[in-house]
Amino acid sequence: MKKWFVIVPIVLLLLFGCVHPKLKPCYYISANIGEGSAVPPKTLVVISLKDEAGNTVESQLELYRDGELVETFENGTEHKILADEEGKYTVKLTPSNKTDSGSYEFNFKVTNLEREIYQSGGTHYLDVISQNVTSQAVDIFIRFYKYSSEELEDTNETIDKRIRLKLVDTDGDGVYDKWEEVETSEEQGWVYIPYELDYYSTTWEIYELWYSENSIDLIYWGVSGYYKDYVLFLHLASVGFELNVPYARYITVNPNDYNAPYDYGMFQLRERYDSDNKPEFKLAANETTVKPSSEVLVRIEAPNVPRFADLYDVRFMQLTVTYDEKLKLKDIIFGNFMKDLKDFYAYKSTENGTSVALYRGFVVGEDETEEATTNFATLIFEVSEDATVGDTLSVELVYEGWWDSYGSYPDLPNPVFKDKENANVDGFIVNHEPVVIEVGGDE
Repeated sequence: MKKWFVIVPIVLLLLFGCVHPKLKPCYYISANIGEGSAVPPKTLVVISLKDEAGNTVESQLELYRDGELVETFENGTEHKILADEEGKYTVKLTPSNKTDSGSYEFNFKVTNLEREIYQSGGTHYLDVISQNVTSQAVDIFIRFYKYSSEELEDTNETIDKRIRLKLVDTDGDGVYDKWEEVETSEEQGWVYIPYELDYYSTTWEIYELWYSENSIDLIYWGVSGYYKDYVLFLHLASVGFELNVPYARYITVNPNDYNAPYDYGMFQLRERYDSDNKPEFKLAANETTVKPSSEVLVRIEAPNVPRFADLYDVRFMQLTVTYDEKLKLKDIIFGNFMKDLKDFYAYKSTENGTSVALYRGFVVGEDETEEATTNFATLIFEVSEDATVGDTLSVELVYEGWWDSYGSYPDLPNPVFKDKENANVDGFIVNHEPVVIEVGGDE
């Protein structure tokens, strides 16, 4: 029987997005790990800057660890960072030939703790390939399955069903970006993974796979050469796995030989919620194109937060919003957020009017009569008369990694969630993707 498999070029590009929409020309950061990634010590991070056409441009790099400048890199098209020590890192890339275009930032952290936690599961899963497979020292092939339960018609019984999953690269860029459910082994095919690579004067051997909701990454170990004993992350897919859903992966050294060494194992990404009911805070605007002197409403949407907060007896929430200087905060609307509890709320703005801290408290008491809302708050802004056509105005939920711009905020800027015992509550997701509003129409 003929078996199909797909050979994919391994690509380093993991983050490809415009970082500063205001700046012209616009550049993009390309790296072999994702923005905000957690990697173990002795990881090789490869990073560069690209223009809008996808061409790598010469850049200068500054590397910060825990807010302190630790290294600078002179003009180069591809920078290699040896992430040895644990800490929070910020990379600042500046185009060499554009002194007026500003810097572009990329963040990651180096920690052993997070890696050890994910070896036993969580919102990520570290999949160590069996020595039964790697000891063959040959290329490997992998495919994935999803498990679901179906109720038998007219009965109270259920059956478990295994669904074949096929990874698809819809845009041909070498990174899989879509799952398809298929019926047969031939349709499913195999994904080819090289056992050995020769990059950067180093020989790398496949070691592990790293799974999350939005990605599948390959982890290679440097066995000889310049970066011996370092690890290299390579991006295989920009799609991943749903939370709390059982999956399996089948790895073999020869898809055409059923007697070849193989490794079949199940895994599951786990959280206290599923992928479709995350307790997430995110921003949304009623308009994305405005005129000077007009009004725009920005909502902090949180559709699944009240239920999660109720389960964990949350009594206090704090979020901070930062916004463009050409937006003037006129008012904030706080609705009835927590059902069956009495809501209290307040806010505090900076003197320069570019950020505001929002506070919500909940106590046992008579609930508000108005219908409960899933909006944490609604901010009403007026667009400045000084705004001109083509300006892009951003509003963003704050995360201040290094506290080096504390003076820009009216209070501790990072999110805070407390329960009825005044203990911190984790599990909430704060989406820091900004709302970008473009100024158009008559000036």
